[in-house]
Amino acid sequence: MAGIKCTSKVSEAFETMKGTTDLRYITFGFVEKNQKLEIDVRSTGPYDRTFEDVAHELLAAAKARQGSYALYLYESETKPAELVLIKWAPDSIPVDQKMLLDSSIGSLKEALAGVNTSLEFRHELELCPEILAMKIGY
Repeated sequence: MAGIKCTSKVSEAFETMKGTTDLRYITFGFVEKNQKLEIDVRSTGPYDRTFEDVAHELLAAAKARQGSYALYLYESETKPAELVLIKWAPDSIPVDQKMLLDSSIGSLKEALAGVNTSLEFRHELELCPEILAMKIGY
């Protein structure tokens, strides 16, 4: 499992997010390619979307019994914008999905070089803007 890599779409979406104001978030999941698991872009959200939109996508993945990651552009009136990597590992997903998330986050962080804030959420009640702000320290 330690050999899970990211597809080229991960880097491409990240570069788009860093270089423009086109995207508010990217969600990531696991895909099987050539009998190997890889981290791939699951969805993207345009800049006008909110944290509730990314939370909805994470909850949908959990209902499908899949773990997820999300990269979210957090903005505040009092501090500069910040990219936040979220690991979504609710208790409702299988243990093997949690193990995949734990063992592959290093590969994703490497592909998302420069993202300094990484958070983990385990319960749907945590998926709200107020909790996100509190965890970031805003």
